[in-house]
Amino acid sequence: MTRPMPDMDRLSEALHSALPRTESAAIIHGDYRINNTIVDERQPDSIRAVVDWELSTLGEPLTDIALMCVYRPAPLNAILGFQAAWTSTRLPSADALAQQYAVKSGSDLSGWPFCLALANFKLAVIAEGIAHRARLGAASPNGEAAGAAVPELVAAGLRALARTDGSISSASWSTKFSAVSA
Repeated sequence: MTRPMPDMDRLSEALHSALPRTESAAIIHGDYRINNTIVDERQPDSIRAVVDWELSTLGEPLTDIALMCVYRPAPLNAILGFQAAWTSTRLPSADALAQQYAVKSGSDLSGWPFCLALANFKLAVIAEGIAHRARLGAASPNGEAAGAAVPELVAAGLRALARTDGSISSASWSTKFSAVSA
């Protein structure tokens, strides 16, 4: 732990307690987002390749979809220190992406709240690592902003776990970071 974060501890414990029994397993990317794809130059709605597989593992495929959707809101821009392509309003909403996945894969979204909470936790840990390295003196122009995004990510994870209806709304993000994505 890099600093006291009771809500991060609470989210970690809640995730452990809520761990669902999964019926499916597949090779998952572990960092799936538009920045890790090669898009066809002439057909931008066509992905030609998925790259950057060092975080791949076996697991629940819905976790890749959830992480992809957590990369959508403005706190990602704060963590990266620049406007990410993945936060573009020209792309389908997170809700639409999850629904498309469910329809095309034949999967249900009953594990969605857990996967969304886990994805928020994962990005919060990454952001805290960036902030911690910046506090230690590593060159990181976005270290402070990344650290500021951590509580918002953790709160979004806790809100996701609190949902029992399996809804996929990403509206739980605050507008606190909207200036970063403008």
